[in-house]
This record gives sequence, structure tokens and C-alpha cells, in this order.
Amino acid sequence: MALVAPEHQGVARPELPALARRDELDAAALAGQVLARARRVRDAAELADVAIRDDGPGIPPDVVAHVFDPFFTTKDVGGGMGLGLAISHQVVTAHGGTIELETARGAGTTVRIRVPIQQARSLDSVANAGR
Repeated sequence: MALVAPEHQGVARPELPALARRDELDAAALAGQVLARARRVRDAAELADVAIRDDGPGIPPDVVAHVFDPFFTTKDVGGGMGLGLAISHQVVTAHGGTIELETARGAGTTVRIRVPIQQARSLDSVANAGR
């Protein structure tokens, strides 16, 4: 199972969230391959763009409509709580980003996360921001 496309081997990249990795690997167990790509994009704002793609069977439309709902799962009891994508959505949007799902029957699924890149501020500037 390939986790990183060959052109990105050895390239420094941010660690993917554990929830996204685990869920994508669970989904790919049926299909066999997960590819992850992270890059910097300069649109109207500078963004980190992370795409996690599998080559599985895709997700049916009635399921896609609920994948970001808390506690929604298609797994058997004990196989998952249905919180992975719901929490990921909350975290990404809290940071001003977007998380989207692209899927097609028989053609796999891609989860795309885009978040603004911001300069780190010192602890002093954060502490003094409200004064």
C-alpha cells in the first residue's frame, strides 16, 4: 500500500491528522491504495492544501450527505464512533479552512483539506493582543 506518491518521497511535509489517516486506511483496506499529498498553494491567500485519495469503490450519494455528521458511521458496532470526519471538519473550519469530499462510484474518494498559512506569533504578542 503506497502512502505517499513517488514524486513526494523524501520531501518534508506536514504530518497528516491521525483521524484522517486511520479512516482513509480503513476505507482503503478494501481497495488497496491510499495516496497523500501536501503542498503550498498561493491563491488569494496562501494555503496549505492536503489531499488524501484512495482507489476504493467510492461512497454512495446517500452516505456522502452525512459523512460530516457527528456519530454517523457505516461501520459495525464497535468498529467506529462516526466522529473522525465530524471532528476534522470542526478543527479545519475553526482555523478558517475547508474540508471537502470528492467521490465517484468505482473511482475512489479524495478528502481535500485547505487551511490558510499564517505566520506564527510569539507568545508575548498573543498575550498582549487583547490589551
